[in-house]
Amino acid sequence: MLEPFEEKLPLFRGNVVTLLPNGTQPASPAACPLRLWVFAWNTVAVETLKLFLKIVSTMNFSRLLTGWVLLTAALTGQRLFAAPPIETLARVHWSGLNQVSASSNATQFMKVWQLPPTKALLAQTLDKVSQAPWRLLHRNIDTNSAALLRPLLDDVVADESYLQIRSVTGRPAELAWAIRLDDRRAALWQTNLGQVLKSLTGIEPVPAPSGHYGWSLNKHHDPTLIELTRVGGWTVVGAAEDFNGLIAELRARTQRALSPGTGSKPTSTRPGSPSSSHSPPA
Repeated sequence: MLEPFEEKLPLFRGNVVTLLPNGTQPASPAACPLRLWVFAWNTVAVETLKLFLKIVSTMNFSRLLTGWVLLTAALTGQRLFAAPPIETLARVHWSGLNQVSASSNATQFMKVWQLPPTKALLAQTLDKVSQAPWRLLHRNIDTNSAALLRPLLDDVVADESYLQIRSVTGRPAELAWAIRLDDRRAALWQTNLGQVLKSLTGIEPVPAPSGHYGWSLNKHHDPTLIELTRVGGWTVVGAAEDFNGLIAELRARTQRALSPGTGSKPTSTRPGSPSSSHSPPA
């Protein structure tokens, strides 16, 4: 009868030595039936260990671990990382002078607004604002481009608009400003604002593809992307780095609200309502 051989068996040496009770080795596998099983097991163990060591030595262990964790998460449907926090820096809604003047509570305000000195002061202020971008950049004033910007400022005062600025951790802030304009005024903004930015940056805005409304302008410093687009009845100006998530969200919400098959267009006029065709969603 064989003595227990587990303690005498030198594993992971390539060859198996099976000892008989008298210390001698069997002449052939037939002399010890267990030798075949031990040899096969030892060979498989050695080759498996070699393969494992080879894989570990040729791979970055941290990447291997990361890949395993990601694969496990994908199979189990678990979220590994929380979305980066988003902080709203500013959110401003201006009803526009056209809406303000229609309110019964604004009677006294409109009387003052219609006075000749008030109108003169407003005109003087907007004239100066139209030249401000070149002054802020310490450049010579482009009077032709300033004249193109001037009528757009009248729309800013008269029409409803909505501004939002937000910051995402690890990225520069992104801005979206929407103003409600009819098609004629929207066309004026597309032409005039593009010429103004060309004067300020020296870069020609690229028209939107396939004849769509708007353009985009890419710069080499923040904000690297300035764009003009049209969402429903709103003309939207955006500034961000590479991609403006605010404009994308606004477009997606508006498309959902006005998608075919909804039966009718939304009627809500509450500023920031995600289902409103009158106000851009927050």
